[in-house]
Amino acid sequence: EDLQLASPELHCARTRVLDYFAAQRPHHRPSRVLFGFERSMEFGVAEEALLRQLCLHMAFPTATHGQTHAGGSSLLPAYLSGESRLLLENFPELGFFRDMVFLFKMLMVPTSEALPEICPWMPLDALLSWRHDASSGAFVVSAFGRTLNAAAITKQAEQAENSSWLERKLRKVFGVTKPRAPPSSADPQQLVKSELGVEVRIEREEDVLHLKQLPSFDGALRPPEAELLLQYLTVPYLRVPL
Repeated sequence: EDLQLASPELHCARTRVLDYFAAQRPHHRPSRVLFGFERSMEFGVAEEALLRQLCLHMAFPTATHGQTHAGGSSLLPAYLSGESRLLLENFPELGFFRDMVFLFKMLMVPTSEALPEICPWMPLDALLSWRHDASSGAFVVSAFGRTLNAAAITKQAEQAENSSWLERKLRKVFGVTKPRAPPSSADPQQLVKSELGVEVRIEREEDVLHLKQLPSFDGALRPPEAELLLQYLTVPYLRVPL
């Protein structure tokens, strides 16, 4: 829903890609999935297992001299962030893969609040700078003069899933998230605004039921028909064939 496509060919391609990964899921444990930045920026179990295998293969230390891993002195997060260059100097592709996965997941962030503002950036501004915060156990990624966090994908999805109609109304009053793109002309909120001149928040079918007035579209539709159309338009991919 946050990466909508209008081309039927791209829809088919994406469906096949999603089907492929969905078919692989039963055969792989979550503890073996690398770079789940959309869920958490923490150094995960899969990353630790991979880096331990690489260190064992190359005879690299996994902890600082004279200290134990239980004491919180593991070098593995620093290897992945590049703060200790020992591993990435020998396996530079690991850093490139880490950055590519992170940037692809940043492209799926639902709102522009988690993205850099629009301005004439230079290419070097996009260079990702990584560091590991030992106190929180999470990676801190900086670029474009700010901190980037791909975990905003899951956070906003959970808020939308668990929020009630009243909570969404309160968010409208006290703060509205910035969309990533200009609103679609098939967006029911924009249709009501252009027809009635009022700001409303329509995210689900239930929101249409709370409208005190329905647009008639220059007298073309009766209220029950307008209500049904607006409810249809709350489903993003129904807008394309309609």
